[in-house]
Amino acid sequence: PHLMTREFFAQCAELVGEEGIVMANVIGSYGSARIGTMIGQQHKVLGGALRSMRDARRSDGTPLLPHAWVFPVFYAPLDGPSTFEQNRTGSRNNIVLASRTPLDPRRREAAWQRLAAYQPLPGLPTGLWTSRMYQGLGEQFSTALIPAETIAEADAALSFRFRPHGGGDGPGHYSDHRSDDGEVVSRITSAVAEAVRARRGGLHTAPVGWDGRVTTIRRIDTDWVRLPREVWRVSVGFARQPTNGADMLVGPPDWDPSRASALWAIQDAPLFTDQKPNADIWNR
Repeated sequence: PHLMTREFFAQCAELVGEEGIVMANVIGSYGSARIGTMIGQQHKVLGGALRSMRDARRSDGTPLLPHAWVFPVFYAPLDGPSTFEQNRTGSRNNIVLASRTPLDPRRREAAWQRLAAYQPLPGLPTGLWTSRMYQGLGEQFSTALIPAETIAEADAALSFRFRPHGGGDGPGHYSDHRSDDGEVVSRITSAVAEAVRARRGGLHTAPVGWDGRVTTIRRIDTDWVRLPREVWRVSVGFARQPTNGADMLVGPPDWDPSRASALWAIQDAPLFTDQKPNADIWNR
């Protein structure tokens, strides 16, 4: 948590200089979400990071990082005007940029065009670097992922008995197939237990959850070249929306709780300081 304070960000800003950018990966959300009987606080992690960055100052009070922008990391195609509302409560990786100079698309159009044109892993073909993983699902839990090669015999015998899940509208870099067939569940869970006994695939103890009451088996095939390309395209495209600028997320740099606007996504963003470095509280 001491790496989320305004004092730390001030030191970072002094190091990178006038034209430098401070970048952080902050796991949090744009809004609060109800989880059972509790209200999630992940928005305060992101909001607090933004507010603390923009409150980083020199000893004379000069702001060092007044401009900030967020690239929320998405793994699926997101389109339409309701995108922000649909995803504001989901906790995710957020690439936060802060600078002394403006970062928004209206002021830095050429830079944003370069971002959109960039392709991760240029020149590599898709379809070659792939993986297959299995996961068990229970009533209110999911297991650790198991590589297919760890249970190769069961994978070869049962893979055709899985059905596509999600109607084909999920991320393009992976396919999600599932089976709640009792025989499939039994044979896969038994294969995992046998792999543990044989210490196959580096397994020495039962992976998390596989000793529970698994009712559905999930099979995930991932293309590791398509994944970063898709994430980059979707995240950069979504980040261009004005809703990802700090002013729309937490308000102006001279934040004042008494003047909170309903237009801000995070109206109760805390300030993390060396006196109260409480960013860790909201991660629990």
